Amino acid sequence: MDLAIKASQPWSEGNSSSPSTPYQDLATAIVTLAVKDYKKTLRAMWKNPASAATRKRLTEAKIELEEFFYSGACGMYCNIDPDKLIQNCRRTAIEDEKKAIAKKNKARIRKERKQQKQQKQQKQQQSDIGGLCK
Repeated sequence: MDLAIKASQPWSEGNSSSPSTPYQDLATAIVTLAVKDYKKTLRAMWKNPASAATRKRLTEAKIELEEFFYSGACGMYCNIDPDKLIQNCRRTAIEDEKKAIAKKNKARIRKERKQQKQQKQQKQQQSDIGGLCK
């Protein structure tokens, strides 16, 4: 993600040059996990799940994560504008989905080419056998 998640410590004395603390690490981990969950939820929603229950669960998860990004807790954990954070999550989720689709298509094309090659070899073998039997 382009936006670095840096935890702000309202409980500290504002010394921004101090090394990372366990509290700062925990705050960063919380926001990072929420970002990963949000991107994963978006990608799952785009796959058009068949069941209404799954769609409902994904929608609720998306709303819950967006509420977290706009909450005071998230604001306490990091200095990132929630709108920019959500926009960046969506952008990177789209990029990730495009990469996944391209990888899947590449694998499918490789498989089709391999099958075509095998069929061609089988036809060649059959024609070779047919020529020997004459």
